[in-house]
Amino acid sequence: MTHLDAEADLAGAVDARSSTEVVVAASAVAAFGAGFSGVAPTGTTWWDPLLAIAMAVVFVVAASRANRWVLLFAAAVATLFVGFTPWLAVSVAGCAALAASISLPGHRRDLRAICGAFVVLGLLHLGNVGFFGLSALLSGIAIVAVCASAYRTLAGDSRALVRRALVWGSAVVGVVLIFAAIQALLVRSTANAGVEAARAGLNAARAGETQELSAQLEQAQVELSKADDTVRSPLLRPVMLIPVAAQHLRSVQTAATQGLAVANEARAASEEANLDELQLRQGQFDLELLTAMAPRLERTAASLRRAVNDIEADRSPWLLPVVDDRLQLLVDEVIDVLPEADVAAQAARVMPAMLGSEGERRYLMLFGSPGEAREFGGFVGGYAVIGIDNGDLNLVQAGSINDIVPIANLGKLDDPNSYPAEYQAVDPALFPQNLTSTPSIRLIARAVRDVFPELLGAPIDGVIYIDPYALAAMTEITGAVSVDAIGEELVGDDIVEFIFDGQYRLFDGRDERFEAIGELAQATAAAFATTDLPGPEQLGRLLGPVARAGRLQVITYDDAENDFLTAVRLQRHFSAPETIDSFAVIHTNGTASKLDLFLERQIRYDVTVDGADLQATVDVELRSVIPADVPELTYGFTDGTNEVLLSLYSPHELVDLTVDGEPHEFVTHEEFGFFRYALFKVPLAPNSVVEVQFSLQGMAPEGPYRVGVWEQPTVNNDMVELVYRVPGQEPIRASRELVEGWLFDPLAVEQVE
Repeated sequence: MTHLDAEADLAGAVDARSSTEVVVAASAVAAFGAGFSGVAPTGTTWWDPLLAIAMAVVFVVAASRANRWVLLFAAAVATLFVGFTPWLAVSVAGCAALAASISLPGHRRDLRAICGAFVVLGLLHLGNVGFFGLSALLSGIAIVAVCASAYRTLAGDSRALVRRALVWGSAVVGVVLIFAAIQALLVRSTANAGVEAARAGLNAARAGETQELSAQLEQAQVELSKADDTVRSPLLRPVMLIPVAAQHLRSVQTAATQGLAVANEARAASEEANLDELQLRQGQFDLELLTAMAPRLERTAASLRRAVNDIEADRSPWLLPVVDDRLQLLVDEVIDVLPEADVAAQAARVMPAMLGSEGERRYLMLFGSPGEAREFGGFVGGYAVIGIDNGDLNLVQAGSINDIVPIANLGKLDDPNSYPAEYQAVDPALFPQNLTSTPSIRLIARAVRDVFPELLGAPIDGVIYIDPYALAAMTEITGAVSVDAIGEELVGDDIVEFIFDGQYRLFDGRDERFEAIGELAQATAAAFATTDLPGPEQLGRLLGPVARAGRLQVITYDDAENDFLTAVRLQRHFSAPETIDSFAVIHTNGTASKLDLFLERQIRYDVTVDGADLQATVDVELRSVIPADVPELTYGFTDGTNEVLLSLYSPHELVDLTVDGEPHEFVTHEEFGFFRYALFKVPLAPNSVVEVQFSLQGMAPEGPYRVGVWEQPTVNNDMVELVYRVPGQEPIRASRELVEGWLFDPLAVEQVE
């Protein structure tokens, strides 16, 4: 060997050593950056940085050996998809290093390693591209391509070593995943059994079946405990080290743990509650037990809320649809139950005081008859004063409204000008039958306290409104009520028939009719004060429809109690909403007759929305349908001609009003956030039809258009048609019998009939 050859060999060795040092340094830089990249292939805090570091080192070493064109592809992916972030500069620097390696002679492992260090950091910070997972897919393709290219440059022994490592690694991962799949099948079976038992327990609670509730919750606890033990087995811990599989296991663990926590809390609540003792029994309620239950019920509601939050926090976008769908189903079911749990906790907080835990409460029950309509429903024909002291219900007094007219006449509306003008005009202090001459129960409650600052020796603490349909529903709970004046018991529809028809056939005198209605009120209130209430599901089935329809309403003078009553749909609020369109068609009888028994209303709301502009017409068809055999006393002092005091509540400006095509007198007031367009008496002859049309213009609410329709609880439910128009599009129509308020969304196809 010549002197020159020796020098060349020495220079080559120095270059190789120098390149190796650069590769090591580049790997170290890439490892440091990858460790703080924040990528989470498994979601395991300590493991993910190690995976990122290992991947970065492998990529840099592979890049030092990879084909320049493959490395160029990886650099292009990083540069094009990293987005306008500081990592774009890093990716561009990688491209510059690659360009230098291409322009200089030789393989230049050092420059390619530097390129690899910059490029891998760019690949670890790709932005969101296209569908979810595309950025990870692009990174994965680039990394695999570079590693595959480097593999081809290895010697035979090195290739064999890499192949053995891949085979053994894949085998270990495969065994772990197969074991995990077997465990998943076991978990699914036990978890499903636990969820089904929890569902059955919830249904039992709603039905008041306490023994079944306890049994089902115990079963749910057992099954969900098995599921939780399985998914938290030490044998499954290796799954937490495998990307994507780890997210699935973590989500299932969280769901199982939270499901078990909810089941444990629910079972403890049911055992501590002694639900049999919490129900109304013979007019008595154990308030101490209810008060003691408040903290437990609040913890149960908090447990449900925490379950939803934790499950959602651990739901990864990498979950397979079948797993994600099951988790969503669980979340949806918990969310469905959560309002009931919140209401139960709210009830335990406020009901003791409502039921007299802090001293006797007095409630004035007003019996309204929509056969002679008032804005809230019907004129008040009977009353009852119910006292509740430490959970013990008793009937203080009940009778005809005429019995307390002298007491009302001693009162007055405080600050009368703060009441709507139409309400002042009917003077509920002089005529307490007219206390319901407003659609707002809050206003009625205020007027009751003004007119009756004290009634039968004590102040009034709340108001209950009930109409014949609600009375009929209540007798499904209390059983038949006896009315001596008619010599028979009444139950269900018998009550409706008696109030709307029978009393006018049995009694000629007005005083006799009022006495009979008073006796019915007394019998109903007395029966309710000595009855046993059923479970919440049956109670809701019987009284829920009449409450939602405004036929049974309750209000007190405490904000927290009223929030609870609103939550359980026992209190409706009449006011103009800010985010949706709305209207209400409301009428009052103007003849002191019962001709509203035969009044039918058909309402059509035709609205056109053009950007922010809104135009609408409200067509109201008033129809008199009087059978030939009706009692003459229902006519009052009329020849059968009804005089309808019709009002439209709307947030929009009235531009035209006609009755049968002719202008009609009206007045405008501002009430409850609406404009109230109140017509003077509209005459409606027997068996005739009158058409009233309101033309409106205004501003459409922001966001998707929706309209709320308020329901006045009349004898005959309104038939309502809604037509929504946008210029250049086909109109959307919907119609229904208005048995309760209606929120119409024209974009929800299922609501369109």
